[in-house]
Amino acid sequence: MRPGWYILNYHNVDWEDPILTRAVAVTTRPDVFRTQLEAMSKEGRFVSIPEGQAMLESGHVDEVLFSLWFDDGYSGLRENAAPICASLGIAPAVSLNARFTQRTEMFWRAKLAYLAHVDALRFVRARLRKSFESVPLKIRTWTVEHFSTELLKIIDEHYQEHASEAFRRDAFRLFAREDDVAALAASGWTITNHGAAHWPLAPELGWDVVEREFDEGEAFVRRFSPDNRYWVIPFAYGSEHYRDRLMRRATVVEVGERRNTVKSWRETGRLFRFDAPMHRDVLGALY
Repeated sequence: MRPGWYILNYHNVDWEDPILTRAVAVTTRPDVFRTQLEAMSKEGRFVSIPEGQAMLESGHVDEVLFSLWFDDGYSGLRENAAPICASLGIAPAVSLNARFTQRTEMFWRAKLAYLAHVDALRFVRARLRKSFESVPLKIRTWTVEHFSTELLKIIDEHYQEHASEAFRRDAFRLFAREDDVAALAASGWTITNHGAAHWPLAPELGWDVVEREFDEGEAFVRRFSPDNRYWVIPFAYGSEHYRDRLMRRATVVEVGERRNTVKSWRETGRLFRFDAPMHRDVLGALY
């Protein structure tokens, strides 16, 4: 492998893959996760995010470096990912969505996954077509690219109708609690900002809404990481609409499927991550 800093982006590590996440492929089995980390440890050296950042800024990244980053703050991190990482001396980063951890708003993409599972997505699609033009049969990408508060309201109305109150309350166990986050921070994990509720940075939202989303997330994250400097872009989408303003506030982190080098840092001022593959051949995905 070429020298550089390779940041692998994961989500959840768990044996269970519930209906709320099964359709969006965010869960890695613990045994697969360990196998991937062991393969990487034979190819390069693991560093924390602050360590890798310091090396970039000093102008010295002349070896293969790996780091782990987890998005969204799922509950499997403390129980499954943390012990494996600790056994290998790895200190990852996690980017939190404040409302998921605080149990005040469920991930809208998880709501869609549930509605698809109970064959209610057809009702959502029909309602969207009354308000938006050219809504396709498959709406997974479309909802990201056309995200708005109106779209969110439509999804929530159908989720409220088709999911019982007991199910909606229990669904929050998908995400780590605040004491889980505190435990990860205490063990050396870097806690970062993924926004309040994982809203895509669609142009329809506007900067005022995007800034409020990140400001709410930042206020929550700084309870665990007072010196946080990282804002992680949801869905690796839309940062081009707001990038200059975002970069005035924080270090922007994206999924860009590229290694970080001194050159890339000096040219862009951003950090890039690889989506970790769901299969065992993690190194093959990095070449």
